[in-house]
Amino acid sequence: MLAPTAPGRAGRISVALIDVHTLFRQGLAVLLRSEPDLTVVGEASGGDAAIELARRTQPDIILADVQLPGTQPEEAVRRLAAAAPNSRIIVLTATRQDLVTMLRAVHRNVTPPPPPP
Repeated sequence: MLAPTAPGRAGRISVALIDVHTLFRQGLAVLLRSEPDLTVVGEASGGDAAIELARRTQPDIILADVQLPGTQPEEAVRRLAAAAPNSRIIVLTATRQDLVTMLRAVHRNVTPPPPPP
């Protein structure tokens, strides 16, 4: 099990949700809030709001759609990783091309490596 990174969360895993589709994002938030070991620390529809959410909340997990307005998928992940370096980022995508782009980005080490233990 993933241990929460910040104190005061009573053993709960914090999750930030980032997706441009409001209905999907809110539905996912309702689902995650029903889990006793998870806490949703915030939601954003993308862009600068997503980066600010990650920076401000430093969640354990960031669930992010890679189609953030105004940025390329690999740049979005790079900015999220820089804003919350201890967070684990789970990329959401509905297209094969975005998946291929992210796999290539990871292969090229676009995203920073995890911090040392």
